[in-house]
Order: sequence, then C-alpha cells, then structure tokens
Amino acid sequence: MKTLTRCAMPLFLLLASYQLHAQVSYDRLVRAASEARNWMIYSGTYASQRYSLLNQITPANVATLEHKWVFQNQVFGAWQSNPLVVDGIMYVTQRPNDVLALDAKSGRVFWLYRYTPSPEARVCCGSNNRGVAILGDTLFMGTLDAHVVAIDARSGRQIWNNALADVKLAYSITLAPLVVKDKVIVGVGGGEFGIRGFIAALDAKTGKEAWRFYTIPGPGEPGHDTWKGDAWKSGGGSVWVTGSFDPDLNLTYWGVGNPGPDWNPDRLLGNAIEAQDLALTFRGGAAVASHRRDDERRGAPRFDVLAHAAHEAREIRDPAAADSDRHMTAGTNEGIKASELFPQHRGRVGKLGAVEAPAEFDEARGFHR
Repeated sequence: MKTLTRCAMPLFLLLASYQLHAQVSYDRLVRAASEARNWMIYSGTYASQRYSLLNQITPANVATLEHKWVFQNQVFGAWQSNPLVVDGIMYVTQRPNDVLALDAKSGRVFWLYRYTPSPEARVCCGSNNRGVAILGDTLFMGTLDAHVVAIDARSGRQIWNNALADVKLAYSITLAPLVVKDKVIVGVGGGEFGIRGFIAALDAKTGKEAWRFYTIPGPGEPGHDTWKGDAWKSGGGSVWVTGSFDPDLNLTYWGVGNPGPDWNPDRLLGNAIEAQDLALTFRGGAAVASHRRDDERRGAPRFDVLAHAAHEAREIRDPAAADSDRHMTAGTNEGIKASELFPQHRGRVGKLGAVEAPAEFDEARGFHR
C-alpha cells in the first residue's frame, strides 16, 4: 500500500505575524492583463501570450539590475516551475511536489506544503512540476502520481486530494492546472509508457470530477477506426503543457503531445493525435475543433495555442477549409461538422476523442451548457 505524507510547515513562524491575502476571483483572472504587477495564471493571461506589461526594466537601465535575494531549494534537480505572484506573494513549486509561499520582495518563506508521491510513480523526464493555479484563497497542483490537490493559500494546509488516474498505469500530472470559472482543468502525462491521454475538469470546491475528454477516440467515436486493433487503449496523446481559454467563446484550447510508445509503428500508422491543437467547450468538455500541426510529427504540446487557434477561428482566411475532407469535427458521437455549428471555426481534419460526461447542447448558441 502506498504511503503519502503531507505537511504544511510554517517556516520561521512568520504566519503568526503576517497574514496572507489571495482572494483571486474568476473575474480577476479574466482581467489579469490589467494587473501587470501580478502573474495569476500560468501563462500570464488566459490568452497564454506570456507577455508582461511591466515597463520598469528598459534597455537603458537593465545593466543596473542588482541581486536582491536567493531561495535555496532543498531538492536536487532542475526547476520547471512557473511562479504565480499575487499581491506580493509568490507561489512556486519545487521537485517533486512541494509548494512554497514566499515574500516576492524579500524571499522570506511563509509556508511549505510537502506532498510525497507514490513510489510507483513513473515519469519519462525527471520529477518535474510546472506550477500551481489559484482561485479565491485556494491553490491547485497536479502530482507525479496523478492526483490533484487543493491547498489553502493562506496557511499551506491541504483542503482536498483527488486521485485522477491509476499511478500503476504510469499516469502523471506535471503541468500547472488551468482554473476557469469554478473548475480546475488538468491534463495527464505518460505518453512514453502507453497511457490513453485525457483532459479533465474538477470542481474547485470539492475536487469532484465534472467532465473528462479523451484525446484518443474509443469504439464508436469519430476517428476510432484509424487506430489499429487495441492501440487506442495505450495510444499516448499526453497533455503536459497548460492550455488557454477564450471567455468570449467559452472555449478552452489545449495542445496534445506525443503518441505512445513514441516510436511504435502500430501507433503511428493510426491517426496519431500528437502535435495537435484541441478546442473544447468549457461546460461538458465537448470537442469543437482540432488542428493538426503536420510539421511536428513527434510534437510537444504548446502553451500558445489560443493565439493560433483564435486567429483561425476569428479570421476565416481559407473558405475552402469548410469542405467535407478538411472540416473541423464537432465533439459529438454523431460527427456533426463544426462548420455547421460554428461558421467561424474552420480548419483542418481532426480525429478527436470522447467526452465522458453528459452535457446539454444548446443549438442556438452552439455551446454545451
């Protein structure tokens, strides 16, 4: 039986004299670009442009920058974490699944939350974690053994812990979650070990799973016939870079990574999902469209999906793309053309996976409610 140890360690007893205030509402996340002093989403804003509007550092003064503080991590290995900064507090992860709250100005540590993944966890490329998401006073983190945990941003205490997939099947979560409205969205890693990739949304308050979208289509789903035998069960299609969100269209965009095992011909002869962009409805997780990046055969997912997908969605540069052999496929078992539901969403063929949650489709608006 696996053993998980978790602790919230108030270092230097600073909590007794310093109160942390996060209170990051969804509306505040939508307007994140207006708060240049903060970095409240993994990629800065829902558009994932990763561009800061701060202007204090210029070519004229960059040579005068001074070293102010250093935090010496307690774990050996590279860092891939992208810190969040909210009202002067920095939230950052260190390997394998620790979360720290620091004073961004001085480097003082307020608390440390430590999660020890199952010893059965398997990852291809090191015990990496790319960061946390925040909503209200709660932080969210994925773990190497495919759990999602919620942590009190003020104290570092765990609120809930949900096992999203079976660690014995080599599922993991290394990306930073994406918070949208009242949901926490994550994708899973493990393509090198033959998982069936998926994206899932959890209720932010309870951790209960709301919907799940598989990147590899199952029996009876559009595109399943492109997979040889039972290859779809372990076809990979991992999602290990945080997606984007368009509040106006109510769509979330995710890049999908490599097939699995990477160089197995049985997987690659099918319509492998690697190097593909997905657009999903926020409520219900139904696939609206996909766009395959043919120039990236083994391709990693990318965080700038929205900038590309939204451009194609809003600017119809190729009317012929609506032809039956090149249309985007709606994420319904009936295989309705997305061009019939979303005239503005036109692109290239994409064989998508399934939605494992009921959703009421609003034909007038073209969204799942």
